[in-house]
Amino acid sequence: MPASSAGRNNAAALLGYVCVALAFAWPLPANASSALYGTPGGDTGVYVWNLWVFRHEIVGHGRFPFYTSEILALNSGAPLTLHNYTSLANVAAFPLLPLLGTVATYNVLMIASGAVSAFAGFVLFRRLSGDAAAAWIGGLLFGFSPFMTARSEHHFSLVQTAALPLFALALLRIEERPTTSRAVVAGALVAAAFLCDPYYAVYCLLMAAFAAAWLVITVERGAARAAPAGLRLAVNVAIMCLGGLVLGIVLRGGGRIDFMGLRVSMTRLYTPVLILTLLVLVRAWIALRPRVGWMPAAFHGLLRPATVAAAACTVMLSPVLTVMAAHIGERQWIAPRTFWRSSPAGLDLLAFLVPNPTSPVVGWMSAGWLASAPGGFIENVAAIPWTATFAVAIAILYAGWRPPRYWIWFTAGAALLALGPFVQIAGMSTYVPTPWAVLRYLPVIGAARMPPRFAAVVMLGAAVLLAFAVTALRRWSRRAWVPTAIVAACLLVELLPAPRRLHELQIPSFYARIADDPRPLRVLTLPFGLRDGTSSIGNFSASTQFYQTFHEKPLLGGYLSRLPNGGLEPYRRLHQLTAMTDLSAGLPVSAAHMEDAIERIHLYPPRLAVGYVVMHRELVSTQLRAFARAAFDLEYLTAEVGQELYRTPLATGAMKRRWRLDR
Repeated sequence: MPASSAGRNNAAALLGYVCVALAFAWPLPANASSALYGTPGGDTGVYVWNLWVFRHEIVGHGRFPFYTSEILALNSGAPLTLHNYTSLANVAAFPLLPLLGTVATYNVLMIASGAVSAFAGFVLFRRLSGDAAAAWIGGLLFGFSPFMTARSEHHFSLVQTAALPLFALALLRIEERPTTSRAVVAGALVAAAFLCDPYYAVYCLLMAAFAAAWLVITVERGAARAAPAGLRLAVNVAIMCLGGLVLGIVLRGGGRIDFMGLRVSMTRLYTPVLILTLLVLVRAWIALRPRVGWMPAAFHGLLRPATVAAAACTVMLSPVLTVMAAHIGERQWIAPRTFWRSSPAGLDLLAFLVPNPTSPVVGWMSAGWLASAPGGFIENVAAIPWTATFAVAIAILYAGWRPPRYWIWFTAGAALLALGPFVQIAGMSTYVPTPWAVLRYLPVIGAARMPPRFAAVVMLGAAVLLAFAVTALRRWSRRAWVPTAIVAACLLVELLPAPRRLHELQIPSFYARIADDPRPLRVLTLPFGLRDGTSSIGNFSASTQFYQTFHEKPLLGGYLSRLPNGGLEPYRRLHQLTAMTDLSAGLPVSAAHMEDAIERIHLYPPRLAVGYVVMHRELVSTQLRAFARAAFDLEYLTAEVGQELYRTPLATGAMKRRWRLDR
């Protein structure tokens, strides 16, 4: 195809996706500066803060943007490399923030993420199918799937999926001709995936492992000679015995037996079903007797591009890795502690098959059920559009299309991982283990601890198969535009989530008053707290960091998805703060403890440097309010939108008389 024609096709495809993105986001485009998909008090508030603090550290302080003292201000500096920082989006936001503002910039990037992901998919699908129209439909599925729609309400990082299809394309190009430049591109895409969401870098590694295994390992049907009869009989008997044991536990709840002085307890199905599954796999192996081999030439041919890709990835991530190096010994982020039975569950098998739960037409059929599943609604949306399923089925039955084995196994493998460690069907665990039951224990791989998010890779595989199927239907039909129009129209209707639910923002104007104060003061928000992804003290809301993007003063508290070991310890050791965190959490605090905390706050006011206190009226208890008034000599200024603003002179050393709680 001539370069000019390819350029026009690319421009038309991207323009089409932008139009779809705007329609699917409506009415957000008309309210880009005053509304969000998610609430500021949830993950959305932190993702908005990410964009602001990245630029603020560079422009406002001239500092390296992977450390910050804008939150958790009593620390020497909180590292942001362990936090879900969305660095690539932060870079994209850098020139937009002064032009559009923080909220509008976030919304523009959110809306653009779907269009960019769809276009990245289009590039891959056109390369695979050779049909631009079919590729556009595949990109539509990938960029605007129910998974993407649901995640846009909470997880900004997880809608930045463009690196996945581009990395798949890079793998395909390396397979065709493994040059150094192509390996560098592949490594750079892994780095880009990491800078969008670390989960996606892990998924790229698994995609590369799958592609390498497909090239290197060969599996053929074995000889016709049957396995020894004794072996087959032994395995069959073992399967029958284990099957009976499992049935007995299901019907009677199991029990305990004494065997040669040992008491064996069998009341749960995890171990029996694991052994039964392994026996069934052994029996299948005996029946099929496959011959597994490998191709040394292909393996050695991959070593050099793999090394170059790893080096390119390391170089691109070096600014992040230099900060992470200080915490390299904290293995809970690289190989988190994993429990056999209680680690995060995966998707229910039916979650792939239900109607689109984000649809205003049929969503009611599945939304309630998904909301009641572990992790809630957002973590369980993975519906594969019925339009894609029917298009694939029709192409197979009538157009004589045979799906590529690679993409069948790719999609099935991703779906199997998304099911988590044990298969669940209709809310009931079968206790049957999946490959994730083993992979979750591996370093780096196990850090992607939430298996439902593999649904992003499932959508990639489903979109590839849809693009191939539409290509086959277009070749089969006398009028190629007919199946194209039908599939595209049905898919648009099925995926359409409009009108989207918005959270209107009400920003108190007094935050501008705080911003105009030239003094280097901190803001204390009550209730007060600090937390990361695994621990919490007090009661912290992400809205505190969201509002920081308007007043731009450091916060005494804060939230990061990951902190180094002991990141909260400076606060736990400060006696003057423990009373405030306990009161914020609704815990009982003795009068003596509060008096001591008040005394310490007055004795060392520069330590906290609090200039303003913001109280959320409905969340602050009478006791916490009294403590704050006594501790900080508060002077009431104003109130808006359920928030009260107070000023304290302690930060500048102007001490008023000390209050007692009994006054």
